[in-house]
Amino acid sequence: MTGLDAKTFETPEAIRGFLFSHNRKTPIMNDQTKIAIDGKEYLIADLPNEAKEQLANITLVDRKITETQQEVAILQTARNAYAAALTAALPKN
Repeated sequence: MTGLDAKTFETPEAIRGFLFSHNRKTPIMNDQTKIAIDGKEYLIADLPNEAKEQLANITLVDRKITETQQEVAILQTARNAYAAALTAALPKN
């Protein structure tokens, strides 16, 4: 059984860790996976379709958050490089 509660869903890293393996973005959840939300266990296969859709929505949003965080890191690295180049280009007085 995999345990999740409302607080777990508040952190993208936690839900990503539950839904995806660490080395690739492959779901590790299947219909036989159990989850616990707010202290109650649920078998994925027994969830209503709407609940499965919401879990999929969380996964999609978390994936987008990760992609956006990676883009921000790239942009911050570029900004730091430009700032260093600006400093180097300033007159040395």
